[in-house]
Amino acid sequence: MTTEPRRAAMAQLEQSLTLLARTMGGRPARSPDDGLSVPQRMVVGWLAATGKRRISDIADRMGVSLSAATGLADRLARAELAVRERSTEDRRVVWLEITPKGRELLAKTRERRRQRMEETFSVLSDEDLAEFVRLIGKAVTGQRKEPSPE
Repeated sequence: MTTEPRRAAMAQLEQSLTLLARTMGGRPARSPDDGLSVPQRMVVGWLAATGKRRISDIADRMGVSLSAATGLADRLARAELAVRERSTEDRRVVWLEITPKGRELLAKTRERRRQRMEETFSVLSDEDLAEFVRLIGKAVTGQRKEPSPE
């Protein structure tokens, strides 16, 4: 593809992906279904995928200050989606771990997303869907250093 047709294709792709995100429900700042902010949902998913983490790990992962990560951990603990635990070896270290309630909420969120995906992609044949999945996979290969929990 020459430069101009490729630019046009990329513009069309951008528009299509934006519309697809809207169709799928997008990522509102706060989901009416679970009341979690996007960062809260991301941390719960990461904890489910990786196990308990230090608050400092969460700050690094999210690219926020330690105090912002602490506030996030506090809100998750108040909602009983995660528990905070001080290290017995080093009292400065605080761990955050997902709770069964957090896992349940995550499972419900994933099920809602799966249903939206099934509805959205029901217009594709099995072959078209397999090709779409293959192409998306090809586009994102090597783009992530760590698997996304969501």
